[in-house]
Amino acid sequence: MTTITVSNSVQLVAALKVATAGENILLATGTYNPFTLYGFKLPAGVTISSATPSAPAVLTGFTINDSSGFTFNNVTLSAANTPVGKNGAEVTIPFSFDDDVNITLNNDVVSGNPLRTLATQVSGLNFELCTNISVTGCAFSYLHNAINQTFNRNLNISSNTFTNIYDDCIRGGGTSNATVEDNQFTDDHVDAADTDHPDCIQFWTLNTKTSASNIVISGNTYTMGDGNPVQGVWMYDNYGNLPFKAVTITNNSFTGTDPRGISISDGNAVTIKGNTITAYQGKFLSGIVLQTGNDITVTNNAANFYGYQNITNLSTFNNSVIKEIPNGVTGPLTVSAAPLQPAGMSDLEAMALGYQLTDGFTLPSGIGATLVAATPVAYVSQTAQLVSAMAAMGAGVGAGAMSFMAATNRPDPTLVAPHGVALA
Repeated sequence: MTTITVSNSVQLVAALKVATAGENILLATGTYNPFTLYGFKLPAGVTISSATPSAPAVLTGFTINDSSGFTFNNVTLSAANTPVGKNGAEVTIPFSFDDDVNITLNNDVVSGNPLRTLATQVSGLNFELCTNISVTGCAFSYLHNAINQTFNRNLNISSNTFTNIYDDCIRGGGTSNATVEDNQFTDDHVDAADTDHPDCIQFWTLNTKTSASNIVISGNTYTMGDGNPVQGVWMYDNYGNLPFKAVTITNNSFTGTDPRGISISDGNAVTIKGNTITAYQGKFLSGIVLQTGNDITVTNNAANFYGYQNITNLSTFNNSVIKEIPNGVTGPLTVSAAPLQPAGMSDLEAMALGYQLTDGFTLPSGIGATLVAATPVAYVSQTAQLVSAMAAMGAGVGAGAMSFMAATNRPDPTLVAPHGVALA
């Protein structure tokens, strides 16, 4: 294995032009000016690493297009001094991979400027039309959006940290065979005035023509900390005819998310299992919201509430309704699971009233009611907050559909779901 050391961007580009298989290009400590590469097909095993791990090299921008075989290990990608482009900070992205293959970022730091505001904080990475992308063990901080990704195949974003991100941590659409796993999100949604529904993980269908498929979102955590509520997982079909297919969302823990802790608008063959979602006291309640879809399984989750609309073949089992986290608590706190379904109560009514079903249940095909499993009956004081949360989601849930009988500490058995479907 050959090792070569460079100390500036000109030397780095020159080394890449003649790189041989297995070569390790070491970056001397220092700051590297932005550079552009086009058509660089690197031999197998070439890595770009900091020569001194305790004092990593600082890259200030690059565009890598129609290239392959790039691995960046233990370097700093700094957007701290990137000027805001003419179209605004959000779309100013200093590190971009376009139409590339086999791209790896491992143990890198991607950061902006902690002194910037929402209007001036630029974004971090962009992947577009790429295949075989791996971003692992990296630390993202002080960015408008951390990772933008569109129209990729075989995307792996795992075991990274995201702190003090102003808007979205991971966002994009048109990508299939994607894994987003074991990432930690903390102190995000820095500016409470930002109304662009910041997300930990967002997928959309904007500008796409086919459905994205085979998406796994697992083991991720969000802790609000000094930030503000975000949407944990937000998957939205902009056109209403490109459902996300074969989606698995499991074992995520979101503490301090907004009403849409996990939300999918138009999904097909979706499994949502083993997730814990809760708000902090005094904030909107947070839950699992599904709007339009087919063949969806929701099981073994714990959340403040559940909302279902226009779902065919919905299977739910062993989901708990939990209380919000007290202020000052930094981790998930699962308490007071919903009581079991009373004898003689229909499955449909029990789901809407927040009881755990005694057996698994599949919603009959064609039922389009919005069904909300409200907070446990002991938490009657939270009813108004839940109404506000659902109203904010635009799910059409009125105060009457959230009524409780406080005197008897029981949910009102006359509850009627929206869209005219009685729950008796």
